[in-house]
Amino acid sequence: VDKGERIQIMFQDGTKVYINSDSKLRYPKKFALNTREVYLEGEAYFVVAKNKNRPFIVNLSGPAIHVLGTSFNVNTYKKDVIETSLLTGKIKISGGSLPHEYTLTPGEKATYSSVDKALKITKADVHVETGWCNDYLIFDSEPLIDVIEQIERWYGVEIELKYPQIAQDLLSGSFRHENIQNVIHSLSLQYKFKYEIHKDKIIIY
Repeated sequence: VDKGERIQIMFQDGTKVYINSDSKLRYPKKFALNTREVYLEGEAYFVVAKNKNRPFIVNLSGPAIHVLGTSFNVNTYKKDVIETSLLTGKIKISGGSLPHEYTLTPGEKATYSSVDKALKITKADVHVETGWCNDYLIFDSEPLIDVIEQIERWYGVEIELKYPQIAQDLLSGSFRHENIQNVIHSLSLQYKFKYEIHKDKIIIY
């Protein structure tokens, strides 16, 4: 899925997958008889059709997620970090460098770091984690430099920040059905910066 786009697909077994921008989902033309296996880079929200005889497996760059029937969000955008948030059902995370299998229950979020080879389970904010499925671009106390990366993916633009003093300022808020001009203008009012928009290139100074 290219930057600036989001799509939904449905597999023959009834599983639905919402794929976020700048993401890759690799899957077979036909699932095997005893398993349903896919490979993800980027972010996707899965609503897996239940089938206890054919577990659904999401392979990532490190651990894998094993599912029978549930809904969850997986985010691999951040370097060396994998975030998995569970909405319904139950999932198991194992493999890679993990010492043992981890089980998530609804409302929990697992954050895996490939740097320290550790997995941490915390409470998930479902609205924030899956807001993108409903066309919400949401930020929750995130550094502005990370927000800019999300905006680049969301709108398919390139943003050059020539105002490094504000790069680490934390931002919370959301946008829905706003064009890129309105988003940048809103941020400029908050941070008092100037900007120029040249088609798909934005300069902030």
